[in-house]
Amino acid sequence: MSLGTLCVAVSTGSNSRVLAGDNKGYLYLLDWKKGKVRRKFIHTGKKVESVSWHPNGTYLAFVGHDPYIRIYRVEDVLQY
Repeated sequence: MSLGTLCVAVSTGSNSRVLAGDNKGYLYLLDWKKGKVRRKFIHTGKKVESVSWHPNGTYLAFVGHDPYIRIYRVEDVLQY
């Protein structure tokens, strides 16, 4: 993970997932029990300001330096 990590959110669902965003626009979906990065992806290339989970852990959301809130289904991110 880059040294510019700005935000982190832990899923409250029944999984062991963590979502982190950095100042280069990368998002990291991690499995904290296994200590693995499940997926690293970039959407806009702009700094990620905040990340969050849906309470059941099936959706993730993030915002950055543009006027949009992006929401993704976790299973779609893992298959990408």
